[in-house]
Amino acid sequence: MKGPPWLTSPIWVALCGVGSLVLAAILVLALLARNLGAERVAGTLENNTSAVASALCIQFERALALGIPLNTLVGVEPVLNEHLQRHQEVAFFALLAGDERPLVFSASPHLNGPEQALVSQQWGQGVLAAGAQSRFRVVRTPILSPESSNPNRTEGWLLSGYADNYIDQQVNAVVTDLFVAVLIALILVLEMLRFAGRQQGWGLLLQFKSFLHQVQRGQLSVHSPLADQSALGRLGHGMNHRIDALRQRVASALARAEPTERLGITADETGEAHTQQRTLRAWALQHGLLDPVRASVVRGDLASLRMVVFLTALSDELVRPFMAVHASQMNSPLALGPQAMAGIALSGFLLAWALSQPFGASLLQRHGPKRCLSGATAVVGLGLLATAFTTDWLLLTALRALTGAAFGFVLIFSQTLMLRLGRESGRAAAIAEFVGAVVAAGICGPAIGGLMAVKLGTTATLVASGLCALAALGLASQTTSVPAPSHTGRPLSWASVGALLRHRRLLTLLVSSAIPGKLSATAVLLLIIPLAVVDLGESASLTGRLLLLYFLGFWLVAGWAGRLSDRWGTPKAFVVTGGLISALGCAAGFAIGGVWGLVLLSSLLGLGQAWLSSPQIVWATQMADQDPQGTDSEVVLGIYRLAERLGGALGPLVVASVVGTQGLPQAMLWLGCLLLLGSGATALSPGATTPTRATPPNTSNTSSTANT
Repeated sequence: MKGPPWLTSPIWVALCGVGSLVLAAILVLALLARNLGAERVAGTLENNTSAVASALCIQFERALALGIPLNTLVGVEPVLNEHLQRHQEVAFFALLAGDERPLVFSASPHLNGPEQALVSQQWGQGVLAAGAQSRFRVVRTPILSPESSNPNRTEGWLLSGYADNYIDQQVNAVVTDLFVAVLIALILVLEMLRFAGRQQGWGLLLQFKSFLHQVQRGQLSVHSPLADQSALGRLGHGMNHRIDALRQRVASALARAEPTERLGITADETGEAHTQQRTLRAWALQHGLLDPVRASVVRGDLASLRMVVFLTALSDELVRPFMAVHASQMNSPLALGPQAMAGIALSGFLLAWALSQPFGASLLQRHGPKRCLSGATAVVGLGLLATAFTTDWLLLTALRALTGAAFGFVLIFSQTLMLRLGRESGRAAAIAEFVGAVVAAGICGPAIGGLMAVKLGTTATLVASGLCALAALGLASQTTSVPAPSHTGRPLSWASVGALLRHRRLLTLLVSSAIPGKLSATAVLLLIIPLAVVDLGESASLTGRLLLLYFLGFWLVAGWAGRLSDRWGTPKAFVVTGGLISALGCAAGFAIGGVWGLVLLSSLLGLGQAWLSSPQIVWATQMADQDPQGTDSEVVLGIYRLAERLGGALGPLVVASVVGTQGLPQAMLWLGCLLLLGSGATALSPGATTPTRATPPNTSNTSSTANT
C-alpha cells in the first residue's frame, strides 16, 4: 500500500534527511561533551568548592581567634547565602560543631524545587553529614583552633556540596538551546523557500499541482498553467482539451431545451424534463462548467498572502518579550504603578485588535484588497517605528492601540482573501496557510526579539520590527489578482449581527467550541503554565520550552489537518476530535502533574487546537453559505474572530479566579471539563449539509428525488 504522496516527495525526503543529520550531530556533540568534559569539570568543581570553603573557614577562624564560639556566631546564614548566590556551582553549605552537631544549613537559591527538597531531606536524614551515597558530592573543610598550644584541634566543620550531575544539567541546557536555535533557523528557511519557490521557477509546478487538485475535486473552471512541449505541458494541454469538450457538451445539452408545446410532450413528461434540466444546470454550476475559464494561479497568491501574514506577525512577536517592561518604564502624567501602565498598554492593543475584526469584509468590498491590505500594513510598520522613539506613556499607549487595530486589519484582510481563494482550492487548506504563518512567527519572533533586545536595546529592536512590517508592504500591493467573491450576502449591520445571533447552529459552534478553545489556550499559555513552573521551583527557561511545545505541535499539524478536512469534507469531525484532544491534555496535566504533566498539557493542547482551527472556520463559513437569509460568509468570519478574541481576553481572568480559590490542578480539570462538554455539544449539533469539496451528483436517485 502506497503512503501519502508528500511522504515520498523529494523535497520532504531531503528535508527529513537534513533534519536527521542535524539532530544526530547535536546528539553526538552532547555525548562527546558529556564524556570528555565530565572528568575535567568534576575536578574543577571540587577545586572551586574547596577554594570557596577555605575562604569561609578563614573567616570562622578569625571569629574563634576573637573568642567567639561557633555556636554563638550571628549572621552566619546571610554570609553563606551570599556566597551561594555568587557561586552558582555550589549546591549547599552546612556548618557543624566539632562534635558533628549541626549548626547552620543553607541551600543554593539556584537549585530548582525538587533539588532543594531533596538536599533538605538528605540533610535532615544525616545522609550528607555522614558522607553516604547521595546525588551531591560533599567537601569537608575543617575549622581549626586558633590556640597556639593546640593548632591542629578541630573546632568545627564546613560542609560544601555540589550536584553530582552538574555537567549533565549544563550539557542538557546547551543542547536544548541549540535545538531551539536550529528549529528557529529551519522554520525561517522553510518560510523563505516556500515563498521564493512559488514566486520563481517552482511556482509553475506548484500551480500545475494546484490545477490537478482542483480537477480532482471536480472544479472544472480552470485551465492548466503549463501547455508547452514538455511532458507536463502536453499533459496539461490534453486535460484542457478534455475540459473544454466537456464544457461544450454541457452547454449544448442546456441549449437543446425547446418549448414542449411544439413537441407534443405530456405534462408529466414536461415536469420530468424540467427536473432533469435543473439537475444538469445545478451539477454544471457546482463544478464550475458555466463559469469563465481561468488559469490556476491560486498557490502563488496564497504564498504572497502567507508571507504578508508571516512578516506582519513576526513584527509583533519581536517586541512581545519586552513590551510590557518597556511600557512600565515610560514617563506617565498619571499616578499609576508599573503593573497598571503595562497592563493598560497591553489591553489597548488587544482590544483594538479584537474590535477591528468585524469590519474587515466591509472594507475589502468597498476599497479593494490592494488598498486595504497595503494601508493596514503601512500603519503597522509606521506605528512600530514611532513607538521606538517615544518616551511618553500616553503616546505609547495610543500608538499601541493604533498598531493593534492595524495589525488586526492585516490579519482579517489576509484571512478573508485566503478564504476567497480557498473556495476553489480548499478552504481549510487555505486557512491552514494563514494559521501556519502566524504560528511560525510565534515560534521565531520571541526568541529573536529577546536576544535583539539584550544585545541591541529596545529602540533598535522596535525599529527592526517596524522595518519587518514595512517589508510586507511590497507583497501587500500585489494582491490585485485575488478574485472578488462571486456573491455577497447582507453587509455588516446591527440587523446582520442580530441575524447571526439568531443562527442557532453558528451560535452553538461559537459557544461550544470557538470561545472555550481560545479561552483554554490563552489561560494555559499565559497563566497556568507560568504559575505551575514557579510552583515547581523551575526557572523561566522551562516556561519558554513548554510554550514552544504548544506552537511546534500547532505548526506541524495545522496544515495537514486542513488538507485532510478538505479531502474528506467533514469539518465537524475535526472540530469534535480537536476538542477531545485538548480536553485530554488538560486531564493529563491534572492527573500526572509535575513537569511531565505540563509537557503533555502543552503538547496535546497544541495538537488539539491545530486539529480543529481551520475546519472550525470552514464550518462557520459553510453555515453562512447555506443560510437562506443570505448571510455573508466574510462577515461571519469577522464575527467569529471577534468572539475568539473576546474569549481569549476572558481566559486569564476567569481561570485566575479558579486558581485563587481552588488551585492550579483544579483549574486544569475545570478547563478539561469545559472542553469536554463543548465537544459533546458540538457533536450533537447539526453538521454541514454540503461538503467542502465538489462532488459529482448521485444520478442513481435522480428519479426518486424528482418524484419527491
